Amino acid sequence: MIRNIHLICFRNHLNFKAELDSGLVIIAGENGAGKTNILEAISLFAPGRSFRNCKFDEIINNQEASCNGWGAHIAFQDIKFSTGYSPNSLRRIKKDGEHLKSQTDILKDIKVLWLLPQMENIFLGPASSRRKFFDRICYNLFPEHAKNIVRYEYYLKSRLKLLQNEYVGVDWIESVEENLAKFTILIQESRERTLDILKEQVKNISSKFLKPDIELINLIKPLDNEFILRSFNQFRTLDEKSGRSNFGVHKTDLSVVSRNKGQKAGLCSTGEQKALLTSFFLAQASAIKTINGMAPLMLMDEILAYFDPVKQVDVINELRNLSAQIWITTTKSKNDFFKFLDNIRCSWLDL
Repeated sequence: MIRNIHLICFRNHLNFKAELDSGLVIIAGENGAGKTNILEAISLFAPGRSFRNCKFDEIINNQEASCNGWGAHIAFQDIKFSTGYSPNSLRRIKKDGEHLKSQTDILKDIKVLWLLPQMENIFLGPASSRRKFFDRICYNLFPEHAKNIVRYEYYLKSRLKLLQNEYVGVDWIESVEENLAKFTILIQESRERTLDILKEQVKNISSKFLKPDIELINLIKPLDNEFILRSFNQFRTLDEKSGRSNFGVHKTDLSVVSRNKGQKAGLCSTGEQKALLTSFFLAQASAIKTINGMAPLMLMDEILAYFDPVKQVDVINELRNLSAQIWITTTKSKNDFFKFLDNIRCSWLDL
């Protein structure tokens, strides 16, 4: 649980501080008050960029001349974490004042999940968006998955360059494909293990409207080294001519179907898509807690806005069962927010 947070020159927050003492944190304010910015700062304590995936110099408050960088500091349990950026410097994460060797090292102490309004486009967008969404779930459960993805993509690009270079020998290409085969197996195994875990956790969700049917499609079968190497070999001519790799785990897609309607997620309403995403969110959080023995930080931007009062209660109750620290943004007043809910102990931040 985050016990305090301090943001310096972070977007519209010049010097934001908050002390927290509960597992539910509500950030309330009008549109443009900076609610999502606080969630974004917390998302930086996960590998990679923030959930906005923007350049770090874009985060600096540009309304104040004295801001030549930004900083974000949190006390998580009894550990102090900080990160920040100034032009011409690297963005690093510190743990109790010491730089982490790798960003993925923070997954040993903190796991951060987020649910944002724009994520509903995952079901309408390309397969790559759903794949990245699912892979983030994978490496929250199995941290090595992130490194395996990076290595696979490196070798995939290397192979394509070699195929388009007429002076490169076959031995070199075969060497790259052997590495690709190794990471292909590791990546798909992690994805399939994650799928099985999520399916099991979805069973534990009590609210029927939050139970989707999920599958991975375009999996490589059989998943053995000989078949994978033979397939890469067979696709060499096509890949060289097309300028892209037509075989591999980068072709895997995520299928999500609403169990209530038997309808694909992409054809469901906005509210139904939000419910399906919330299901992933809940199942993932439950899986992390079960496997790693620690509940994740859960960031939810305007999550309740798409649900009717009855479903709002269902979602809150499901979240409370996780015993995780949950951050929710809202434009509602305190009285309106708790109108349909029991008195829940929370940290209420008015912006």
